Amino acid sequence: MVTTFIDNPRIPMVWIDITDPTDSELESAARRYGLHSTSVLDCLQPDHLPKLETIGETRFVIARLFDRYCGGDADTVQKLTRKIALFWGGGFILTIHRVEMRFLEAIRAKWDFREGENEALQFHILIDIVREAIMSYELPLGQAEQDIGDCEEKIFHGGADKALIEVLYRLRRKTNIYGKMLSLTEELLSRFSDVPESHAPYYQDLREAAHKMRFSAEHLHEMANSLLNIHLSLSSHRTSEVMRVLTLFSVFFMPLTFIAGVYGMNFTHMPWLHARLGYPAVLAVMVVIAAGIFLWFRRRGWMK
Repeated sequence: MVTTFIDNPRIPMVWIDITDPTDSELESAARRYGLHSTSVLDCLQPDHLPKLETIGETRFVIARLFDRYCGGDADTVQKLTRKIALFWGGGFILTIHRVEMRFLEAIRAKWDFREGENEALQFHILIDIVREAIMSYELPLGQAEQDIGDCEEKIFHGGADKALIEVLYRLRRKTNIYGKMLSLTEELLSRFSDVPESHAPYYQDLREAAHKMRFSAEHLHEMANSLLNIHLSLSSHRTSEVMRVLTLFSVFFMPLTFIAGVYGMNFTHMPWLHARLGYPAVLAVMVVIAAGIFLWFRRRGWMK
């Protein structure tokens, strides 16, 4: 669907938005604005990451923003984010995307009735779109921070279970993807050239916002990774504790079982077999052996 967002005679620029384009719509837009065929094909590729290309007088940007309608089990770039492609050059801006993006309407309403120089208006619209892409990660990063806090509470208060490993694994994957998308977007911004001097503060604010969001994503990724490792270590430690207790019990009962096995072989000629004090004597020997093992373990600190 092709929509004309801005086509105001007072503004020397046109903004065309294309949602879920057909091949014919893309070909028509490419011919009208002199777009390169490879760049147009990139608009249809779902796996393209944020980038900036300059082809002649036209610039081509791909941005990826968080999809707030993605499922809770989404953990890939394609499932977690949505792509928007932008072309801008002399007197036009062209935005292309697969799904509806309502924030574009708000940007259109903001600038539709503004008058100004063509380059300045294009720059403002571009900055607003990239800003929306960056700030879209604020919601999932906030949710990830809360989820990590809940996982930390469960791990260190004995409520951890096997399902927690999957939760932490997904959090690690998601925060890693958020960090990569924000890092690529920050790199994209660093490649902007000839920024109007009067608009340098807007550009600098956007770069700072991208840096802040990227730092937050990387920090949460490190926290999720650390918690996952801690959870696995604690699980291994609990298993080791169980094995230690079982080993202690087995060491206690091995000599006692040996003695009981020897005197249970029913041979006719065996020491103390017919002695009146044979049975209590054997029990006494068992107690002495068990006490000796206990004292030895306690002296070596194995009973703590």
